[in-house]
Amino acid sequence: MNVAVILAAGQSKRLGRPKQLLQFEGKTLIERAVTTSLNADLEPVVVCGAEPEIANLFPQYAVQNADWADGMATSIRIGVARALELNASRVVVIACDQPFVTADDLTRLVDGLDDPETKIAAAEYDDVVGIPACFDNSVFADLLRLEGDRGARDLIRSPDSKTEHVPMPNAALDIDSEEDVKALQRSHH
Repeated sequence: MNVAVILAAGQSKRLGRPKQLLQFEGKTLIERAVTTSLNADLEPVVVCGAEPEIANLFPQYAVQNADWADGMATSIRIGVARALELNASRVVVIACDQPFVTADDLTRLVDGLDDPETKIAAAEYDDVVGIPACFDNSVFADLLRLEGDRGARDLIRSPDSKTEHVPMPNAALDIDSEEDVKALQRSHH
């Protein structure tokens, strides 16, 4: 089984309101992330924190991160721990604030690990290599050791990680500010 760890615990400080609950094309961003994961044959694990109502939207997938304020790494650790309970062979770490990422994009990440030498497949966009990213279970222990607010960035970019770069222009827009919200509303993707 492959699991999508959907990062939805943050406070959206820069935006000033919960971006997980922003509406786009009739769905909240968190609903879009869950639907996209399911359409990619991934079992969703929604890591909740600052906004309790998110857990109420998806009680069957929600896991609570009481330490969300300590940074993204805490959410990744909790999500991966839940994936281990589900006997996941791979985990795709997704942010709910990249609304244009498609099920096909996520499937391409999972397929990026078809080479047994590859342990991580990460999205590449705008000179960035980052999430969404798929991790083989052989690196789950590394994910469980992450700390701080950098998430899995250092692990993805480590020369030892043998990361496959998967071109993903759909991941370029992430919602962090009102300007991003306006760009999202202007787009008819």
